Amino acid sequence: MNKKGVLKVFVVTILLGSAAHLPAGDSEREWYVRKYHQREAVDWSREAEVDLGERRPAMMEIYEVSQYADGSEPSDAQRGAANDLAQQSFASARKHGWFDFDKGLNDGFEPVFGDRVHYANKPFITDDHLLNPDRPEFLMYYDTPNGKRLAGIMYLTRKLDERGPQIGGPLTVWHYHIFKGRKCFLRGLLVIGAPGEDGACAHGFPNDHSPEMLHVWLLDHPQGRFATDMALPSETLEALAEQSD
Repeated sequence: MNKKGVLKVFVVTILLGSAAHLPAGDSEREWYVRKYHQREAVDWSREAEVDLGERRPAMMEIYEVSQYADGSEPSDAQRGAANDLAQQSFASARKHGWFDFDKGLNDGFEPVFGDRVHYANKPFITDDHLLNPDRPEFLMYYDTPNGKRLAGIMYLTRKLDERGPQIGGPLTVWHYHIFKGRKCFLRGLLVIGAPGEDGACAHGFPNDHSPEMLHVWLLDHPQGRFATDMALPSETLEALAEQSD
């Protein structure tokens, strides 16, 4: 499942501020991929040398992708862009009232098939916005003793084969999923069910991998504010439970 294509520069209107230029990739850099292992360092491989097209994992697998696998430090501009995205994501969640779970539901975020954390907004998923804090594709709500609490925002690319723009350089590593079996996808972007015994989908179409996605954590994640890891330590969950709406 190599993700190739023409690298473009996307102009995305961020409603919290002025329009921002978000480069999808640096044409001078190669793309790298690595299988994600929770809290384990894994070496990167050149994407051109890895063929995941016929992968049939025993369980769902996650792969991270990056053009910054050489250990280089982010530039000042990349650090600034990463900080802006994190701050604008938090400000938007606060402005829209999404720290209140019921408000998130009322604004169109709904449970994802087979998932208790990610809540998807279908109109935002199927629009032409990319990395727009006012139109995030997913909100991530965790179960706590005090109810659902907003822990982060997840952004999605607009097409199955689109590259996630690494606006923060090595700070903003996107990832995608390869599933154990095929799932039914809405426009190739959102899992909405499972195929029947005949392999057909009543709605959507069958596929075994997701588009690229990026987490922006609105809490103190031990692996950083753009971490792929969904497992939160007990102390982080305890602090989240005390979060006010």
